Amino acid sequence: IDKIIKRESVADIRKTAMDISRKLRDENLADVSRSIISRRLKEVDFLQRAGVKKPLISAKNKKTR
Repeated sequence: IDKIIKRESVADIRKTAMDISRKLRDENLADVSRSIISRRLKEVDFLQRAGVKKPLISAKNKKTR
């Protein structure tokens, strides 16, 4: 299961632990919680990160485009 969790996380870095948990449950591979997945990813040095929110383009910048 650890290999599958790592593979899923590497394949799409934006996937959350909850997304991985749902996918494992949907494919009937394992019924694991979000906290177990987070712990396993932490054990293999995958850090939790949040995506950067970029500001919307201003009206002035739209006009100059």
